[in-house]
Amino acid sequence: MVEERRKEMEPGEEESLEGGSWSRSASLRLSALYQHKLAVFGALVIILTGLTAIFAPYLAPHDPLEMNFNQQLASPSWNYPFGTDYQGRCVFSRVLYGSRIALAICFLLVGIQAGIGVPIGLIAGYAGGKTDEFLMRFTDMVWSLPPLVLALAFVMILGAGIVNVIIALSIVSWAQFARVTRSKVQSIKNEEFVEAARAAGDSNLGILWHEILPNVLAPNIVLATLALPTALLQASAMSFLGFGAQPPTPEWGAILSAGREYLRVAPWIASFPGLAIMIVVLAFNFLGDGLRDAFDPKLRRG
Repeated sequence: MVEERRKEMEPGEEESLEGGSWSRSASLRLSALYQHKLAVFGALVIILTGLTAIFAPYLAPHDPLEMNFNQQLASPSWNYPFGTDYQGRCVFSRVLYGSRIALAICFLLVGIQAGIGVPIGLIAGYAGGKTDEFLMRFTDMVWSLPPLVLALAFVMILGAGIVNVIIALSIVSWAQFARVTRSKVQSIKNEEFVEAARAAGDSNLGILWHEILPNVLAPNIVLATLALPTALLQASAMSFLGFGAQPPTPEWGAILSAGREYLRVAPWIASFPGLAIMIVVLAFNFLGDGLRDAFDPKLRRG
């Protein structure tokens, strides 16, 4: 099929089928991303946060659940870099371990959202007609509802806990992936390489999997990167409200919620997890902006 397509191409168009062309395209995108200084900074922060999550047991000076009532509300010191909370637990150790939960929640949450939204967008964009109309009206209905409010309603039914928060937020936050995927599918489903696959006798499922899906991955990767900070904020907000991670789990939103009662006497309890959330959210946003610029030539030219 590639050989037939090559014969139909203009002389200068043939190189688009060669591996070298893909390599050059990837190199150009990486070069554009590298020139985006904030994106590089964001990537470094995310990598550092990931390493912190992996090596938290070796970096934490204390057990995050260990209570020491002789050190209640102790201010930051060499032994307790971020001070202690109302139960004498090391805030620094709890923030380090909290990075594990924060990254796991946001990556898992966005992965599930993409797993729901991308297939719906693929089917809607490729099938068209009444199928597209039905799926998009359903998507618009989900899109129009406030995700955090709807997630709170689901969690009140399912019960509090990290797993239930992930399920609830996944159910109400997939619409953006469906809309982006559908738009991209509609723009490429009548391209020559798709028509060539149809002429070769490929099934609709085969065309979606082999021809169309690889071409919708790039915008969805960018969207996923931009959705990660939102997922982190939503999950932290649910824990802050008491519906997510339950005590004594060292989750950033839960630590922040517990520390708000001691803002006057021990502001470090809430300050450091709040600062961690802010830094990681900004890092994801910086990286997402850089990826968007690198993968969107029209936007880059503008």
